[in-house]
Amino acid sequence: MAAGLGAAAVLGLGGAVAGGEIGNEAEKNLDIGVPRDDVLFYRELLKRGRSLVIVNTDREEQYATAKEVFSQTGGEDVNVIRHELRGAA
Repeated sequence: MAAGLGAAAVLGLGGAVAGGEIGNEAEKNLDIGVPRDDVLFYRELLKRGRSLVIVNTDREEQYATAKEVFSQTGGEDVNVIRHELRGAA
């Protein structure tokens, strides 16, 4: 969507339509292969002003490094937040 808004600003009204279509298509592509419940949860986080970073790796050392970086920079475990939101509902 950010690319769509940028295109709208540069190209005017015609760009707004094209930019919106690009943003919608990009959003659909991001959802491919992600379970629907996760997509809805991630969208809710974004609507609440949260940031979302997903690390996809099959190497244990990369996973450990990513987890450490998130821990050092104040990142939160998405599963903890999911549990908190369910409790609040």
